[in-house]
Amino acid sequence: YPSFLSIPKWYNLIYHENPMIPVFVVGTKKDLADEGIIKKSEENFEDLRKNLPNSRNIIAHFCISAKTGEGVDELFTKCEETIQYYYSLEDTINVQVE
Repeated sequence: YPSFLSIPKWYNLIYHENPMIPVFVVGTKKDLADEGIIKKSEENFEDLRKNLPNSRNIIAHFCISAKTGEGVDELFTKCEETIQYYYSLEDTINVQVE
């Protein structure tokens, strides 16, 4: 999985640009993968999070299928929740600074 192996490089680029940016790792084409591959993907993600320095902004890992729609709603729901959370933090910080 060349894309998965590139995550540390991409994450470091994002983190060094802005360490507050939330990151979601999304695997696509779930409809083409068997359960063993999906389970292994989840395990690999957890290993990645444990071993990647500064990984606190990696919010979640999703396996989705654009073809069937599986996992897409959950992904967007989590994105929305995360955006709302970060805006609430920003509002709190702005109030404290003012």
